Formats: sequence, structure tokens, C-alpha cells
Amino acid sequence: MCLYAARRVPEISDSIVDVDRAMRWGFGWELGPFETWDAIGAESMAKQLENEGKPLPPLVMELFASGKKSFYQSAQGETSYFDLASKAYKPVPQPEGIIILKSLKERAKEIEKNSGASLIDLGDGVVCCEFHAKMNAIGGDLLAMITKGLTRLRTDFDAMVIANQAVNFSAGANLMLILMTAQEQEWDDLHLMVRQFQNVTLAIKHAPKPVVVAPQGLALGGGCEIALHGTRIHAAAEAYMGLVETGVD
Repeated sequence: MCLYAARRVPEISDSIVDVDRAMRWGFGWELGPFETWDAIGAESMAKQLENEGKPLPPLVMELFASGKKSFYQSAQGETSYFDLASKAYKPVPQPEGIIILKSLKERAKEIEKNSGASLIDLGDGVVCCEFHAKMNAIGGDLLAMITKGLTRLRTDFDAMVIANQAVNFSAGANLMLILMTAQEQEWDDLHLMVRQFQNVTLAIKHAPKPVVVAPQGLALGGGCEIALHGTRIHAAAEAYMGLVETGVD
């Protein structure tokens, strides 16, 4: 697949970015073919293909001949791609008004972080609470970071956004943790977890400044509740929200 895609540049597209975006946006792939080359390691993959007797496409040969080792590179918050015509890196074009959280973090805009979430300065007086736990399941670290964001909102910012650019906004509460706590009959701990979550959602609802929640993908259970308590919801076209607790045995 990667060989085929590399042979089609510049036959069907002058830009590897357009090929990758077509496969991600049009076919739902997590990575496009050239992003896959880089994920595997362009040089390692090329060596393996040569060992198997498969000729490398001109695009790949030109990449290595120009001294480059990957189709994409990222530096100081800007991602660039290898342009075959100029044999140099060019910035990946981005639509106006799009904020890439990864780029902001690379530019040292991350102001707080733990294992579950981060606070990122978006500029213009707006702070973002970004989830980055597994499936963005709601746990203590994530709730603690929302609380820190709301505290900073009172004094340092004019508005807050709760959003991330993962596949799913949040799969909801960490049900395995809840199950283990119940099995151990740690009822006080379980009640504390419930109270902590309720306190956070009420704090979002009654925040003195606007809190906008921007869900995408799955926003289930607690993820849905966080969105419902925001001042406004700005949902992606593909957002699947709901309270699914009735389906949990």
C-alpha cells in the first residue's frame, strides 16, 4: 500500500499531504500512507523493501537523496512535509481558524499537566483543558485538572474550553476502577469519587466565566455530563453523546 501510494506522486497528486488527508478524511484511516511510512521509519522500511527485492519509487529515492529521513517533520509547533518538486520541506497547509493543540504544546503553551489532562494557553485569554488519558476515561487526575483550570479561570483567563483532538472526547467514568472499589467494599472511597465528579460538573455549570465544551467521537456517561454542564456545547459533526449507564450490568 505504501509503495503504491509513493508511486502515485506526482501522478495523481503533487502533494503527499493530499493523499494522506484523502485516506484519513475520506476512508477513516488513522494514518495516511506517508504517515505510515514515517510511523514505521522511512529508512527501516526502505531497507526491508530493498531486501525483499522491491524497487523503491522515485519519490522515496528523492527523499533520501536530498538528505531527508522522513516525509514529515515537526519543529516549534509547525509540521512540514517533503515536497517532491522543490525537494525540500514545506509547511503543511492548515485552514484558517483551526487550532492544533499538539502544535501549541510544542511551542511551550502547556501550563499544567498530569497523567490525565493538560491546561493549554490558547491565547486571547482562553485556557483549554485537554484530556489525554486512555479513552479519556474520567478519573481523579482528569477531574483535578478541570478544577485547576476553573481556578485559573477566575484570575488569569476570560474563558475556558474543554476539548481534545483524540478520536473520542471521553468514554465516561473509569468503570473498572468503580467495579474494583465496589468489590473491595470501599464504600467511602466510592462515595468520595461520586462527590468529586458531581462537584466538578457543578463547578463547570456555575463558573463565573464562559466554559465551552467541544466534544467529538464518543462522549458517553460522564463525558456527556461534562458537556451538558458547559455554558455552550460546540460539538463536532461526528459526536456520539449519551448517558449509557443503563447498559452497564
